[in-house]
Amino acid sequence: VDVVMYGAALGACSRAARWREALEILREMETGDPALDSMAPPRPNIICYSAAITACERGGEWRKALNLLLCMVNAGLKPDISAYNAAISASAKCGEWQMAIKLFSSMKNNRLKPDVVTIGSTLLACYKGKRPDKAMELFSYSQRYGGPMISMQSISTLVELLDECKLYDKMVYVFDQAVAVGPNAEDG
Repeated sequence: VDVVMYGAALGACSRAARWREALEILREMETGDPALDSMAPPRPNIICYSAAITACERGGEWRKALNLLLCMVNAGLKPDISAYNAAISASAKCGEWQMAIKLFSSMKNNRLKPDVVTIGSTLLACYKGKRPDKAMELFSYSQRYGGPMISMQSISTLVELLDECKLYDKMVYVFDQAVAVGPNAEDG
């Protein structure tokens, strides 16, 4: 059995939010040494780790997703945008806005360009944490660096947050910016 077969199994776990099974498969891959034992499973690659992180994200296990991101780094692999996005999304879904912001910063520090999913997940974390200041920083970032990196759904989330916090001037500003971009904003 090769890494592609293990990756496919992890992908299936990811799609089904079967995080326990994904972790078991990943641990099996991490324990063997193919150089010493021809029957040992292959070492996990970035795709395998990303699929397991996504399984944890979909299962609401944000701490386990973050642990896998760290394991990935400890294994000498550089997390890609998919791994970061899954970890940020896991943090966001569980209301861990500080962690989502830290991961967003880490991603940029590692020279990965955030995409529409990154911005959307991090904005969701800000919404759940009632952090309009951080949400506006993200919005400004998306406007400065390669926008539109923000979906209309994310703009709606931001406008709703600003409305709930009674920040009407900022709400109008975001709305005006969204209208200026028009229907060409990425949907995600």
